[in-house]
Amino acid sequence: MNKVIDQRSDGIAKSALKSNGVDSDDDAKSIIAAWKQQRETAQQQTAETLTSAQQENATLKAQILQMQISTVAQTQAAKMGIDVNSLPYITKLADFGDAMNEKGDPDPEKINAALQKVIDDIPAFRKTAAEQKGFVKVGGDGGKDETATEAEQKLRKAFGLK
Repeated sequence: MNKVIDQRSDGIAKSALKSNGVDSDDDAKSIIAAWKQQRETAQQQTAETLTSAQQENATLKAQILQMQISTVAQTQAAKMGIDVNSLPYITKLADFGDAMNEKGDPDPEKINAALQKVIDDIPAFRKTAAEQKGFVKVGGDGGKDETATEAEQKLRKAFGLK
């Protein structure tokens, strides 16, 4: 059946070419072959473009999902008392492979469990009691140092320190 259709299309194409001034059958055949090749190339390019777009779409979906998981993980980590500075390391170590619910959204409970697993394995990532207070004393208390050497006392006096 396709052979009959191809013969009809070839016949129509040849008659159209003859009406446009192409009299030779060899010229008509070469023009038709070139057109078929061009059509096939265009179809291949369309298929490649579609495949590329689908791959890019899948990559972008995975990146969006990773960002959503990361956001929920940061929230859960703050609730768990995890040190903010160690959060990037914990999220790299945590297994978020099962962090999604049935709807395809990040599940805070599953993410919490993954973070807890890392904390249980490496307790150094948890904040200590001193860090949770929020204030860390830096430097001296500013009082007079009785043990200062004579040179230090002269320097303090020169700079207006007591």
